[in-house]
Amino acid sequence: MGIFSQLDFSVRQKPQTSAKDRSIRLDVNALSKKTPHSDDIAACRAELRRDPDNGAKWAELAEFFAKEKKWVKAAQAYTQVLTKAKISPSIQGRAAVVFCHAGQFREAHDLMAQAIKQNPNNQELQLDQFRVFRLSGQFNHACKVMAELKRNIAPRTLSEIYLATESYCKMSSGKYVQGLKFLKEIWDKGTEKTATGRYKRKYKFPAWDGGDLTGKTLLLKCEQGLGDGIIFLRYLPMLAAMNPDKIHVILARPLHRLLDGNPHVDLVADRKDYTSNADVQVFTFDLPLYFKTTPKTVPAPPTLNIPKSSVTRARKILKIHSSTFNVGVLWTGNPKFPENPQRSISVGRFLDLADIPNLQMFSLYKGDMPKILSSKPASEQILDVSNSDKDLADSAAFMEQLDLIITVDSAVAHLAGSLNTRVWCLLKFLPFWYYANGINTPWYPNMRLFKQKSPRKWDAVFADVRRELTHLAAQKNQ
Repeated sequence: MGIFSQLDFSVRQKPQTSAKDRSIRLDVNALSKKTPHSDDIAACRAELRRDPDNGAKWAELAEFFAKEKKWVKAAQAYTQVLTKAKISPSIQGRAAVVFCHAGQFREAHDLMAQAIKQNPNNQELQLDQFRVFRLSGQFNHACKVMAELKRNIAPRTLSEIYLATESYCKMSSGKYVQGLKFLKEIWDKGTEKTATGRYKRKYKFPAWDGGDLTGKTLLLKCEQGLGDGIIFLRYLPMLAAMNPDKIHVILARPLHRLLDGNPHVDLVADRKDYTSNADVQVFTFDLPLYFKTTPKTVPAPPTLNIPKSSVTRARKILKIHSSTFNVGVLWTGNPKFPENPQRSISVGRFLDLADIPNLQMFSLYKGDMPKILSSKPASEQILDVSNSDKDLADSAAFMEQLDLIITVDSAVAHLAGSLNTRVWCLLKFLPFWYYANGINTPWYPNMRLFKQKSPRKWDAVFADVRRELTHLAAQKNQ
């Protein structure tokens, strides 16, 4: 939001007053930055009760709602702006972005088109247009707008967050190499500002550049979340084919047993416990870049070790449920992840499925269970088994014995996608780039994608899930 400066209004007067317009300026950056904005919102509303035709005040209210990510309310306020004021292209662009966040895509695109038509060479408007295309899932169009913008200005003048977002647009449209190349540059420099601060890679050994590995010890460092660690382990056979002397892997401890006995790995360690030496190191996110991966050349999911003891335990748990259609469910990812609220779902959505005949659900969530699952009948409708797992190897063994896994975007989704079992992944409107297009993903052939048709709307997703789940459960034992 920080790219906007002075935004102009030419506000229409009330019919009973002079027809002469008065000029109003709104400085978005000058608005209060405190959080929350309840006092600011209350002040705006009080002023609007006195002067309901005050377009600038409606715009302030819209921006305070936007700062709190209350997009529907922000869009409603901007709708008032549009009806009460003759607005500039700058305001139209800003409103279009807010409408997109609220899922009002037709209104957003119409408004954006009007703004661009009036001022086609305005760079701030082009950035707004880029955001509108991205937020509506039109990644190729977003990339075209950014390419045109960068032909007219030096890329260094753009915010790094815009350039990083462009990279994700490229990756979401299947241009993995183009997107990852730039992400590597900004991550290595530590210049991408995220919700949690600046992300900067740390190299203990020289960075591998994709060259010859003969006779060298390679350190593969898994970065970011557990799921990101799992998905890129598929490149181990390709790394091993380059004839390194040894491959060491830094991996989160809950994943260690999944690599026990892996023929391509000589050492697995936690980040804090790694004391060995390596000739070169590479981060997992760079592997699709160095191997020039395209949607058609994505390697098969990694082969994971499932301990026999874990399999025995899983079969014992499921023995009394052999006649039902057994489904593992996960409604939330790591609560510490800043974007977890957007990808997560109320457990009540899954409880609503409990009336499907011949269905038994099992929780795959590790952590404190929602209070609703602590008492009957909910505790029997979704059985808690995962909290007794030792690690993700235990989880994998149990998941492999199930008929189906239904999960949000999480480590469980990546783990399930690497197993020989059916998995449905429930996704927000703009999912991570692995899942950007269609109902399938080349990264996990056994995975079906169920995506929101508009932001924050899960009703249609669960209607589809219920219909297909009812059919599958009825087929069990026939």
